[in-house]
Amino acid sequence: MARRIDAKLYALLVLPPSGSGAGTEERNAPCMTRERIELMIEIAKSEGSRIDYFISEGNYEDEVIRFVEQNRITLVIAESPDGENPGCERDLAQIRKIQHRIACRVELVSPRKT
Repeated sequence: MARRIDAKLYALLVLPPSGSGAGTEERNAPCMTRERIELMIEIAKSEGSRIDYFISEGNYEDEVIRFVEQNRITLVIAESPDGENPGCERDLAQIRKIQHRIACRVELVSPRKT
């Protein structure tokens, strides 16, 4: 759809602050997420989409809000946390907090089942 309407896409990956004392599983999750995002970006670029990719480190909510404001984003698309993820309630709460602090729409999407 982005290609059809000639939209510019921004991808933002927010990593936890370094030295946050996260366990092994929490430290590996950003690597897996980064690989998945980068693969999706390459696929979208090969299909003609224009995408700028940014990586930030810090508090998730603050970084997303700052990014939206600095880049004058008009639509935020976030992956809907699935019920199988142990942190899904926390993730959904973060997205809801962000919704109330930015001036653009937020759409939650579910990943395709493979």
